Amino acid sequence: MEILVKGGFLRKKKFKLEKYTAKLIEELSRKYKIPPEKLILMALKEEKLERERNERMKELQEKISSLLDEMFQLEGKWASIRYKSYTYAKENRTLAIILTGHLSENRSLRRILKKKNAHKDIEELVNYYLWL
Repeated sequence: MEILVKGGFLRKKKFKLEKYTAKLIEELSRKYKIPPEKLILMALKEEKLERERNERMKELQEKISSLLDEMFQLEGKWASIRYKSYTYAKENRTLAIILTGHLSENRSLRRILKKKNAHKDIEELVNYYLWL
């Protein structure tokens, strides 16, 4: 079976169809009371729309996969930064404990010396090294 489809003002296209396809088109055109040419045009337009939808879905899937890759990379960086901050917090805690011990030792040494200017030379050394 051959069907002539008009595509525009002066455009026409002939289609040769197999017997099964022609029979199916004839049945559908009788059932819905639509000319076979219009039925074929509707099917072709639907195929084009379906192809466009599939292309859009592929684009979106590619975008999602690239975003997932980026997320995993950022998550890896974040994990290392989180671990470093944890170690810094632990170090700060141990340094605070050591500093507290030194302060208490300093208080006890001051009590032992009971002199006002006994540690003036030490203070000068500390100030020298603090302000280098």
